[in-house]
Amino acid sequence: MLHALLISNDAAAAELLSRVIRQTGQIILDQIYHSEPTHYQITRSFHTLPLDVAFVDLRDRAQVELIQSEMDQKAKGTALVGFSTQPGGAGNAGLAYMLPLPLSPAGVIDTVHRAVRSALDRPLGNVVSLVSTKGGAGATSVTLNVAAHLSKSFKKNVLVAEADLRFGTMSDWINARCIQSMGQTLACADSCVSMIWPRHVCRKFGVDWMLTGRERNLPRPRWFDYHHLLRFVAPRYDYTLVDLPHFLDEEAAEMVHLSQTVFVVTTAEVLSLRLARQRLDELESLGVPRPRIRLLVNRLESRDLQPEDIRRTLGCELGGVFPNDYPAVSRAILEGEFVRENSRLGRAYRSCAGALAGETRPTLDLESARSLFGALLGSRRASAVMSALLAQKQ
Repeated sequence: MLHALLISNDAAAAELLSRVIRQTGQIILDQIYHSEPTHYQITRSFHTLPLDVAFVDLRDRAQVELIQSEMDQKAKGTALVGFSTQPGGAGNAGLAYMLPLPLSPAGVIDTVHRAVRSALDRPLGNVVSLVSTKGGAGATSVTLNVAAHLSKSFKKNVLVAEADLRFGTMSDWINARCIQSMGQTLACADSCVSMIWPRHVCRKFGVDWMLTGRERNLPRPRWFDYHHLLRFVAPRYDYTLVDLPHFLDEEAAEMVHLSQTVFVVTTAEVLSLRLARQRLDELESLGVPRPRIRLLVNRLESRDLQPEDIRRTLGCELGGVFPNDYPAVSRAILEGEFVRENSRLGRAYRSCAGALAGETRPTLDLESARSLFGALLGSRRASAVMSALLAQKQ
């Protein structure tokens, strides 16, 4: 739930807005002032309440200015939303967000959503999300192995959040469980500050993991659950890696908005690359600028379309390339470990982790030289892939 404060010198107006807010089912009014609060009362509210938004009556301009000043000093990150029950009210009193008339639950939620997003500096510089173009493209394996190298090779404090609540498989890979699953944590994310955090993560291989229990009876998370959770964990870790679900609904998309970088994991197959183009457009339509999006090309073979061709064709920069090594991945899953770091694939994971940590540059091509026959076969196949991509209807 979102937590709110309401200030109005008009008891009838405060009661009307309170009733509309309760009808949203998404906002809790932690404090209501029916008369002008004292400086002490305002300070105490901002210091003791976990507020997401403050509603203030626009008709008292002096009070609005006082609240703005106090919030700038004591409640950065809390949204300020103005309201009036009379058409015209007192203008906008310099506020960026005002509730539209007539007051309605939908209007309140929409305005609060935009105001809360605007109040917090975005994106969070140490949050990284990974999403596949399709099932089986390998976002989970990349997330797991890159996280391991960030911790082991670059000594970073890392959290991995498994956001695929229904079909996540990380717990099976690392053979671990959390006392509280990711879904259960999201259900109480508005009280993160009072959580017993070790119950919500399990620590293995030097990484903290938030793992799904694949429950089907939990309530569907809201966008503000992800907002609360990432806002809580970001200052506590050097890096937070989010393994996103394949389908990005409006709620899960909140993590995309908060991520400094969004990696789209694709293979070099025609269908996967076409879906990569669609995924890039989808992310941009969600408000993620192209410079914050990177491609990760997984399971690349020497005969595939090469990284530079993929980058040029899709118009997106590359963040890493991982050679195809199914035996190494299969062995790692069976052992409950990570891909061995002395393998070509392990070195590629380390390179990607180093690029995230700002200590190395990602390896963007295959390490092994191709034979003449392999090069000829690869050139023909790459040309066919390129032609198929360019022939796709825009």
